[in-house]
Order: sequence, then structure tokens, then C-alpha cells
Amino acid sequence: MSTAEVGSTRPACPRQASQRGTLSPERIVAVALEIADSDGLDAVSMRNVAAALGVGTMSLYTHVQDKDTLLVLMRDAQFAECLVEDTGPDWRTGFTRVARQTRESLLRHPWAVALGLRPALGPNRLRHMEQVLTIAAEITDDPTAQRTIIHAVDDLVIGCATQELAARAIGADVPRPHCGLRRRINADPTLRALLASGEFPHLARVLAESSPFAAKRFEQALTWLLDGIERTYQPDA
Repeated sequence: MSTAEVGSTRPACPRQASQRGTLSPERIVAVALEIADSDGLDAVSMRNVAAALGVGTMSLYTHVQDKDTLLVLMRDAQFAECLVEDTGPDWRTGFTRVARQTRESLLRHPWAVALGLRPALGPNRLRHMEQVLTIAAEITDDPTAQRTIIHAVDDLVIGCATQELAARAIGADVPRPHCGLRRRINADPTLRALLASGEFPHLARVLAESSPFAAKRFEQALTWLLDGIERTYQPDA
């Protein structure tokens, strides 16, 4: 994921040019999302967003209080992508659809993982929370257990997406990240000799095999997780 100087100036794009009168929080956030997706979160600044919109920096402050507010709005816009129109006939289908959609959104917006560490709330995040709580309520009436289940699904999704993004960042052959690991070991004489020494038999065997696609690994992990939840809370189902 590339980054840019926070204070750098982006040339205004003709299709993004806007008059002051047509500015809105939604338009500002949309352009900020484009910048973050293409250049990284560090490139998002009020100055860069204004330049992309073709307006003066100060004109943004009429619609967005400051950069921190802009980041909150960006994260909330990303949460809108995690909402599913139909959660399906049962809780397994619901969590599967939400998990897939969330993973896809995180892969489209790598910066969202970092912003997820910020304690920010917005309307779409509340809608997302309500949606997953509604799904979890089909499993158990215990609010504490509902939160634990949701956190487990979130942890799996974020963890898998983070690993995929990390593989991209080092130029690994996504969606087969072990190809990148093999390539890096082969390029380092010391690591290559260690692998050939027999000290790492399990690692050597794994690297000798073809790695499953990242999406398939995610689907398998999600299935195992949901199986465990079902056995715990609905053993007779």
C-alpha cells in the first residue's frame, strides 16, 4: 500500500472538479476515499482533498470540521459496504454473508484496518452493529455471548484480510501467499540453507505444496468457526 506526503499537493482531476456551491460532506468523503484507496491513508489531508475537488482548502471546513472528522466519516462510509441487504434464512447464512462482504470491503480499502483502531462511531457502524446483533440473537439470548460471537467473526475476517493485505504489501503472489514466502527464502542464501538443513521439516513440506487460494482459506476458516459456534450454542441443531 503506497503512501504520500501528508502535505503534498495532488493535481485537480477534471472529473472531480467542483464548485463551492456543490460541495457536500458526501462528496468530500467520496474524494477522500479515492485518495486513500489509491495513495494510502497518509495522503488524506484537507489540502489534498480540496485540490482533488478543485476548491480552496478552507471551503471544506464549512462541511467537515477537521481531518479527524473526515476520517470518522470515511470509516463510517466503509461500514456501509459491510451491510447486507438480506441476511438470509438463518444465522449461519447471515454471518457468512456479512463476513464475506466485510472481507471484500477491507480488501478494497486497506486503510480501513488501521482506522478500525480508532474509537469512532457513525450511523452506518450502528446499523452494522444492529445487523450482526440481530443475527447473533438467533443463536442465543445472552447479550454477552452475542458480543463474544460477533467479536470472533470480526477477528477472523480482519485477521484474514490483514494477512492478504500484508502479502500484497511485500509483493507476494496473492492469492497464493506461500509463493511469495518461497521466493523470499530462495532469494536469501542463509534462509535457503536453513530450509534445506532439515531443521524445518513441516515448513519445507508446506512450501513444497501448492497453497490454497486466500478466498478458499478464508471460507474454510469461517466454516470451522461457525461449526464451533453451532456446537457450543445449538448442539442439538
